[in-house]
Amino acid sequence: EGGGGGTVQDGGKKKITLRVVAPKAPAPGEEDDVPESDDNESDEDFEEEKDWTDLEAKIDHAHRPLYVGKDRHVIIEKFSPFFRFAEDFMIAIAEPVSRCEHMNEYEMTQHSLH
Repeated sequence: EGGGGGTVQDGGKKKITLRVVAPKAPAPGEEDDVPESDDNESDEDFEEEKDWTDLEAKIDHAHRPLYVGKDRHVIIEKFSPFFRFAEDFMIAIAEPVSRCEHMNEYEMTQHSLH
């Protein structure tokens, strides 16, 4: 599962449609390998679905290879002309999670920021 997205033309302006789905809770007896958060984040911050359809993209959004999520995960598009710069930056501040053919995923942790 995952989100879906796309761009919609509306009077010359491009809008991004994005659907974010929260991860499912582990079944009883199944362990969750994500550490508990120490900060004071409320459950309201993690709604199951957010509507970002009215969010307007910046004019140069096609040249921005980074997508940052609330869960401290960052996705980098490898086909972007700025990938090398973004990759160098992410290696300095985050830990790699996966490196696929078209994108890399990193996670910013307390350890990686020191």
